[in-house]
Amino acid sequence: MENLTYYILCIVAFIIGVWLVKRCVGCLIRSAITIIIIAGLAYIYFNFYS
Repeated sequence: MENLTYYILCIVAFIIGVWLVKRCVGCLIRSAITIIIIAGLAYIYFNFYS
């Protein structure tokens, strides 16, 4: 019974870890896209409107 509890806790910890990584990666991808868009707009502004 002790091993069963250990394996269940490992599976729960794995699921929570995967969930946290997915949330973090989604946030990082959104941040990277936002930074690329801002950099592109700054490039256009400084090259064509200055």
